[in-house]
Amino acid sequence: MSLNAKTRNVEYPFGKVGVYISAIVAMMSIILALLVLTDPVWLAYYFVFASFLALVIAALKIRFFSKKKSRPFQNSSLDTARSDQKWKVLLIIGFFILTLFAPVFLLVFLSIEIWFICLDGVVLGVSLSELVFFYYTRKNLRAKNDS
Repeated sequence: MSLNAKTRNVEYPFGKVGVYISAIVAMMSIILALLVLTDPVWLAYYFVFASFLALVIAALKIRFFSKKKSRPFQNSSLDTARSDQKWKVLLIIGFFILTLFAPVFLLVFLSIEIWFICLDGVVLGVSLSELVFFYYTRKNLRAKNDS
């Protein structure tokens, strides 16, 4: 079975407000990049990096939400749920700390242009992936309603 057949019935799990916010963040990110990166080569790297991230993250979202919908609800014991919750909290705290200090560490090792491309490219890539995911699910909803 192809990926398209597996992901055909994915529904958008979030509200439209999130899509609007993602569109605004993407536009602000592009404007900031156009103001900061004056060299066309750096701009090309920025857009290639952001586009690559957007496609990868959108594909992962589509895959994740299609599996989440197709997986039946499983009962698990209360201890397993608590243990999973502790690990999730620890992971969230770890990623939060990493997110706070990653720009500083990147700035030490990378040039300012590459640092900016990495940070702003991730912001643009995540925002664009949300838009791609929304339009993908909307297209599937229209196709489902037409048939």
